Amino acid sequence: MAEQTYQTDIIVLKKTKLKETDLIIEALSDTGSLVKFVAKGARKPGSSFSSRLELGAYANALCVHGKNLDICKEARLVNAHALLRNDVDRSLSMQCILEILSKTALSKLDNPKVFAMSVSVLDALDDCEKSALGFLVSAFYLKLFAFLGIKPALDSCASCGHDIDKSNDESPHAHVAFSYENGGVLCRVCAANADALLIDANLISWMNWLLNSTFADICAHLPEETIASSVLGICKRWVSVHIQTNLKSLDFLIGDKYR
Repeated sequence: MAEQTYQTDIIVLKKTKLKETDLIIEALSDTGSLVKFVAKGARKPGSSFSSRLELGAYANALCVHGKNLDICKEARLVNAHALLRNDVDRSLSMQCILEILSKTALSKLDNPKVFAMSVSVLDALDDCEKSALGFLVSAFYLKLFAFLGIKPALDSCASCGHDIDKSNDESPHAHVAFSYENGGVLCRVCAANADALLIDANLISWMNWLLNSTFADICAHLPEETIASSVLGICKRWVSVHIQTNLKSLDFLIGDKYR
């Protein structure tokens, strides 16, 4: 019987050693679903796989269906994203992207927009000024939350749906109630009966801007760097509450760069 082969564009998310020379590759496919396959001999010196299936690499893979795991026969590099592995700050930012994709992508559950967005953010991390890295990670997380159906409410009350009055956003003393458990900003009435905290209204506006802006626009119009620290902290707690996991790379990014 002829082998059933298929081609797919992938972003390499994770690599696990298998036997003496093989690797199990976990990747995001161009459909937005999670795929796993074996790259035989990938750890041998001089293997063609070694440079084409690095973490964060964007490649086209030719695979054959296997009994337990599929087998990668060939891989053609589209974008190595080598700078993201050779620069410490960019590498850590890339790991924040790859880790959350590994935690949220599911086998046979398509979401092609997530793949396109992931390609875009890795390209942006490759090209941007280092001062933009934290903002790009923050924006990616917020956009991914939207695709996953867990986007925080930023304009209207997460409980009752009424618009939030942020008419005094420019005031340094303007705050809005925000609840991780209830799904975002809350009006005064709903906040009285919820476990909510007060967040700078200007920060909520910046989160909305990051959510709705392209990565190119973000790189061109950076807010103050303290904004990135605050948004990353919110994203970290949001992941903990709504995805029920902790991301080591995000913990390290916040602790290392934004302490």
